[in-house]
Amino acid sequence: MVSKAVLILAGKASRSAIDSSKTHNHSEREKVYAFIFFAHSALPMIRIGPAFLAVVLVLMMSEANSAEPEISLPRITHIHGVAFDRNDTSHVYIGSGHGFFRVGPDGSLERFATDRPDFKGFAVHPSQPTKFVASGHPGGGGNLEFIATEDAGRSWSRLNEAAPAPAKVHFMAISALNPDVVYGTHGGLQVSRDAGATWTIEGKIPNGVLDIAASATTEDTIYVGTPQGLMVSRNAGKSWTNAFKSKKKRPATMVEITPDGTLFTFSHGRRLITFDEATRKGKILASAKKFDGALIHLAVDPNNKAHLVAVTQYMKLLVSEDGGKTWGKFVR
Repeated sequence: MVSKAVLILAGKASRSAIDSSKTHNHSEREKVYAFIFFAHSALPMIRIGPAFLAVVLVLMMSEANSAEPEISLPRITHIHGVAFDRNDTSHVYIGSGHGFFRVGPDGSLERFATDRPDFKGFAVHPSQPTKFVASGHPGGGGNLEFIATEDAGRSWSRLNEAAPAPAKVHFMAISALNPDVVYGTHGGLQVSRDAGATWTIEGKIPNGVLDIAASATTEDTIYVGTPQGLMVSRNAGKSWTNAFKSKKKRPATMVEITPDGTLFTFSHGRRLITFDEATRKGKILASAKKFDGALIHLAVDPNNKAHLVAVTQYMKLLVSEDGGKTWGKFVR
């Protein structure tokens, strides 16, 4: 007969497995596997019968299907995009593996999109401050394809009901020259020229794409960050070349272009760089040594070009008030 102490221990272990699986967005099946692993490895000396397993598994599934507890900013994993709230630029929006949030400078989170989708691609409309587009996985499984919000993430709708879009787009960019043109990466360079209603593969993409941005000065010019450095295509992905001449090719982990043609990119292990598309002049903003790892996302305050926010590879939010020269913690 199983003692009360064992029941309590098993219950705590099952809840721990569930909490861990929620944090990492695992499936119900994986939660059950986690408990079974515990039962066979952590309690080798206890004889656990089928009836006991059945009772605990029922309790586990009941708890797993209950409402997910509120999550804190440090526990958010896989941030796939960041943007300023243009009505209050002390706050930012993030699309993540845990859903879509508005983040305050005190670390407070306001969750939008109540079905908790896992956002993969995420991009901001260049002129409409509350319109974003995204792709990824809904909370219940499957694929989001191409979705958009007109109210800063409070509600989302699929834009390509009439025709299939890429099942998921890991990186996405909207053209500032023509916002009806959207670029994405999935099996090649995906392009929509009707604001996401229909999609075609118009070109290839380099191996290991880490980020994507659309030129603000030249149509069908796209930049991608790759392990081989920053690459550029000037013909919608039909051919690619290195954006900068360099003997040593270092990973470009991030690329962002503002509507006025200012490009930002991060060269892993070296520096944060800015580059003017029109004059083709660039400058070093900050050494990579000033950051905890690489920068993977960056956003520029549309009301103040000196106000930047960035996401590191360890999912830390940083803020700069001087155009990227110095950085501090976003949450103060």
